[in-house]
Amino acid sequence: MSGRMIDISEHILSKAILKNGITLQSVVCMEECAELAKEISKQIRGSGARTHLLEEMADVTICLKQLQLMYNIPDDDLNLVINQKLARLEGRL
Repeated sequence: MSGRMIDISEHILSKAILKNGITLQSVVCMEECAELAKEISKQIRGSGARTHLLEEMADVTICLKQLQLMYNIPDDDLNLVINQKLARLEGRL
């Protein structure tokens, strides 16, 4: 598995935030997370399509970057917390 980050255009995301506002974009992010949860449930039950899972994963990945922009979360801060959580997970394995 590659450790590279996905390149997501902050320019496009910023335009969406400017057009729709932080509140609406935050709601969209919550909805996308719910759609991913629903698709994961379908996968577990054996009724989901891989393409649908990929689409929902992509939507949520985009939303996570958008949340980072909307709430002024620098990459370094997010990466620090990610690494802390990964270290904790590794300690439990």
